[in-house]
Amino acid sequence: MYVFGFLLLVCLAEKQVNCNIQCLDCSDRSSPDVCRYATTCNEHEKCFVSQYVTSGGDLLYSMGCRSAETCKAGEAVSKRRQVGQDVIVCTECCEGDFCNVQGCGSSIKKLGDRGPFCFSCGVQNAPDSCRDLTQCSEGQVCALIEPQLRPGHYMSKCVAPDTCPVLNMLKSELGCPMCCYEDFCNNKCVPRNGSHTTTHTQAQVTSSATSIVPSPSTENFPSPRTEMLLSLSTERYSNADTTHPSLALQSSAPTYTQPTALHTASVVCSKGPRDVIFVLDGSGSEGGANYQKQLTFVQNVVQRFNVGFNQTRVSVVPFSTNVTNGFLLNQCHDNSAMCTLNLIQGIPYPNGESNTHIALQYVKDHVLTAAGGGDRSVPKVIILLTDGQSNNHTASVLTAAQLKANSLVKIITVGIGDNVYDAELRNISSDANHSFAVADFDALKSLDDVILHKTCDACNTKADICFVLDSSGSVDSLNFLKQLQFTNMVVSGFPLGKDTGAQFCVVTFSTNANLEIALGAQTDTNALKNDVLRITYRPGESMAEKGISLGTFELSDGNSPRPDARKILVIVMDGHSNDPGRTTNAAAAAHRHGIETFLIGVGPDMKHSELTHIPSGQDHVFTVSTFNDLVSVQENVKNIMFCQ
Repeated sequence: MYVFGFLLLVCLAEKQVNCNIQCLDCSDRSSPDVCRYATTCNEHEKCFVSQYVTSGGDLLYSMGCRSAETCKAGEAVSKRRQVGQDVIVCTECCEGDFCNVQGCGSSIKKLGDRGPFCFSCGVQNAPDSCRDLTQCSEGQVCALIEPQLRPGHYMSKCVAPDTCPVLNMLKSELGCPMCCYEDFCNNKCVPRNGSHTTTHTQAQVTSSATSIVPSPSTENFPSPRTEMLLSLSTERYSNADTTHPSLALQSSAPTYTQPTALHTASVVCSKGPRDVIFVLDGSGSEGGANYQKQLTFVQNVVQRFNVGFNQTRVSVVPFSTNVTNGFLLNQCHDNSAMCTLNLIQGIPYPNGESNTHIALQYVKDHVLTAAGGGDRSVPKVIILLTDGQSNNHTASVLTAAQLKANSLVKIITVGIGDNVYDAELRNISSDANHSFAVADFDALKSLDDVILHKTCDACNTKADICFVLDSSGSVDSLNFLKQLQFTNMVVSGFPLGKDTGAQFCVVTFSTNANLEIALGAQTDTNALKNDVLRITYRPGESMAEKGISLGTFELSDGNSPRPDARKILVIVMDGHSNDPGRTTNAAAAAHRHGIETFLIGVGPDMKHSELTHIPSGQDHVFTVSTFNDLVSVQENVKNIMFCQ
């Protein structure tokens, strides 16, 4: 059914482009076409799709990469067999990029009767580094954009076709920005001579139901450096909860246009996830022009964080007489950075009284809650901007004190102009080092770096930490001991204690997962280290998803988790797991529980999908050649845990 396309012949003949194919890589999906993650296979691997029936009777699909030898040996033929509690109904292998978007009886609509499948990522370092996918709406096309604000970086997304002529006028010899009109086509720039900067083998699907063959033609392709904010002009978001108390969320953000003062970020916060809440004074004393300068300041700060649903989340709470027209921490799920910037730009000027206490109470009652997306155990930074004193000084200070009682919360205040009440802002802020003043709204830009560093440095050293250690058969007992020694090196950096210090647990995994040391079972460092060294090596299969799931349970639902402590998983893996799709799904579940995940990959056999999706961010992943090298990363792991 699937054959290599022309680009594969070019790849094999010239050896100048990436010959490794790309495939969908997901587990437990209702159909292959709802998978939203791409992976690059290793050499001599093919795409596969499997259909299976779960113990609960659900018919699901898994897909990813599989060695050509395994496919040839008979794993790629349709046959019923049982794996664990699942019954495999069909498995098919295919060759060519994203050929496993259908198979095992599934099919997709013809392009034209649906929107295209496109790559969808915020700012990336290379055109082909994006791994997240989306299906665009009918009438949209795929686009790859090189932002004016971040030259040499790229964003991929869906756009309306009427944006493409503008991009076409800006196209450079490098071939970006560009629009393209087929599935999975926006991960390469197409120079004017038509040769791609990065090339993968595209699948040609002979079925009349679909067409997944990116056209090599550049006739209609626009190009480079268009502004990041121009690229957002056609974006709309309609996932707002307009019924939420007090805060009328925007159901559709206005067109995102470039604020005149927005500038290129010189410093970017690369530390772990956090929740950042901007509380903006929109009282009548400001005027609309000055209020817009606050929004520009917020945009300047936000674009320097790694914004994402499992990374840094952002909320904006505008206030005057009441709180209106902002958005909560969980407002943006997909395309989080672009969605967030778009929503900020669309917030209207409230124009009313200065009821600061109502805004702070709203943050407490609605933003820092599960319903508002603020229930993760990550640092939470509230940034209050105001040009005057609150109508109710006592209530404002009291509510701020209630917020600060949570050890995860830091409050930064910025007073603008001569009419602020300095003592009030100092009492609202976490301390004098978190209270700032500027002469006027134009001077806000002088605080960009200061606020960034204060927000980025916010850290909670009260932590519940669980190690998930690989005990599979490929490790051997000596290398397992080296993992235990690595664990003790990290443990030595933390003061233990149930009230203010760290608590630890240890999980091992092979064919099954075992809770070796329960969270908080030891409060003495030396006793804990002795217990770690007594853990038994249990060889078996590499079922990492079971270890991650057990660690997640211990940190979120076990006997001793603390709601105001950071939750951290430190996962050590010797190569890829038996089921990378299920492993990355288990990590995603940990992220949804607000757990920070570190991954230390040992050896050359780690899957790109696991290196990308298991850790909380790229500063949370480390790779070493052998278990002897674990000692080389333990200081870096501790430094990030301590937010250093």
